[in-house]
Order: sequence, then structure tokens, then C-alpha cells
Amino acid sequence: MPKTYLSNRLIKNWLKEVAVLDEEILHTVDIHKWDIIHFHETIDLWRYQDFLKGFKGKLVLTSHSPKPYHLELLEDVMQLTKNNISPAPFKTIEDIDIYAFTKADHLIFPCAQATESFKTLWPYFTNSFKKKKVSFISTGVKSHSNGEKINTVRSDYGIPPGAFVVTFIGRKNAVKGYDLLVEAAKKLLQANAHIYFIVVGKKENGVSLHHSHWIEVGWSEDPLHFVEAADLHIVPNRYTNFDLNVLEALPLNIPLLLSNSGGNKYFKQFKAEGIIYHEPNINDLAEKLEYAYHNRKKLKEAAIANINIYKENFTAYHFAKQTLEFYESL
Repeated sequence: MPKTYLSNRLIKNWLKEVAVLDEEILHTVDIHKWDIIHFHETIDLWRYQDFLKGFKGKLVLTSHSPKPYHLELLEDVMQLTKNNISPAPFKTIEDIDIYAFTKADHLIFPCAQATESFKTLWPYFTNSFKKKKVSFISTGVKSHSNGEKINTVRSDYGIPPGAFVVTFIGRKNAVKGYDLLVEAAKKLLQANAHIYFIVVGKKENGVSLHHSHWIEVGWSEDPLHFVEAADLHIVPNRYTNFDLNVLEALPLNIPLLLSNSGGNKYFKQFKAEGIIYHEPNINDLAEKLEYAYHNRKKLKEAAIANINIYKENFTAYHFAKQTLEFYESL
């Protein structure tokens, strides 16, 4: 059976599944009593379009995707390309984003840099974006705390004192730059006996790298517990919206290595020496990891300033205040 046919069927079956609406919402919610409905995924705005008929309030859309949803779905979830499917099913999933961005009265992004991948990968977005009301509201998070509990990550996983530990949190796919990290780690582990990598995230398709210093811990309810034990936390995305684990790591006094992409670029304005950048390719990532390893003391001291960046910009209070002010302005 031709691969294109199977890929088309995969998309068709997926569309049937996601088109199912929440019956409780349909039967208990009177949207006509509301002034604002805020959607956080384009797929939700698309699938509830019939339910929204006659709604006279404002529709707000925040896309949390690192790149256009239909491309993330196709390339990173289904692991296909546009060439693997026929034009019609591709247009069908693209129409999800087209409908949502057209229907929304107001768009929210965490920062201007977060729109980078949308403008680069999806020509439709640039023209649509110019016609829309757009607000930039940076996300906020609660600071992590484990109380007075001693962090035992290093001893639990047999990591010796003095070792240099790098942490990664998230999905193991290309958009997150996970493959770049794996290949860069291979380079470093060949030459450095004192570097360890801890990967926190759902285990899929076996271990990515067979090496005693490459540790995959799987899913965790408390991923920041591992970051607290690190010398460096890495976010190597190819495309970036605004990663929460960057904000969560800021108050932990841990140096950050971020890819020079999308929303990661927002943090450059703070001129923080405890935040360094790499281009999203294997060689530059390996070089910056090597740099961090040889400058661990300097980076650790510089990362103290990251705490103030968090307190002054990215607390839950800051986020709530900006969001309420936005709603009141509509």
C-alpha cells in the first residue's frame, strides 16, 4: 500500500478524533453570557467553531506552539513531511491554523521573538499578523521549592563529587533540538570523563545514547529537582515559543544554555552573564557545552543574577497582573 495513502489515512483518522467536542461544555455553558473567550490552542478554536456561532464577545488566541500548529502536528507528532501526504489533507490541517488566526479578534504572544518561526515557516501568518491586534504578555511561574530537603540526585545516580552535570527537560524531538543535544553529547563524552547528562522526559523508543554518563530518568512530577543538582541547564530548541523550564530555572541559581532561536532571544535584553547562547546546530552546541564545562565557576557566580531577573519579570504575580490589565483593556 503506498506510503502517501497511509499518511493521508493517519491524518483523516486524527481529524475524526479531535473533532469530538466536550459534551459537558456543550450542554452546560452559555457563551452568550461571556464577554471574552480565550483559547490557548488553534485546534480548540477550530473544533468549537459551530458552538461559537452568534457569539458577540471577543475571541482571544494564544498559541503556545513553538512553530505553526499544523507543522508541529505533521512533522513532530506524526513525523511526516509535506511530501509524504497529498495536497488536500495538508490543506485540511493548515486550515485549522488559518481559521483560528482569522477568527480570533486578538492574538497574544509572550514576546515578539516568539513569532519568529511562524513568520519563517508559514507565509500566510505574516500577512494575517499585520491585520491583527496583537499583545505581548510574558509568562510567569511560581518559584520551585523543595523546602529544606537535601538534593540527592547526584548520589542517587552514582554521579561523583566534582562532576559537571547538564540537564535537559522536555520532549525528545527535533523541534526541541533533542537530536542536536544527543550528537553534541557524543562529542563531549568522548573527550571528557567528568561530564554527565541527565535527561528528564517521557522515555520513547529506547535509550538515545548508550553511555554511563548519559542518564535518562523518564517522566518526573518534579523535574526541577534534577535541575537543582545541575551545573548547567540546556534548552536547545530549533524553534522556540517561550519555554517554561527557562523561567523555572532562573531562580535556581543555575547557568542556562539557550539556543539562539525565537523566544529564547527575549532574554538577551537582560545582558545576563549566567545565560549563554548557541546556534541551533551540533558543532556550536558542542563548543558552548565545552565552554561551560571549562568556565563552570565563572558561570555559577554569574547565575546569581538570574534570580533577580525572575523576581522582577517572571513571577506568577507579574503574569497575572499583565493578563488582567489586558482583559480590562478589551
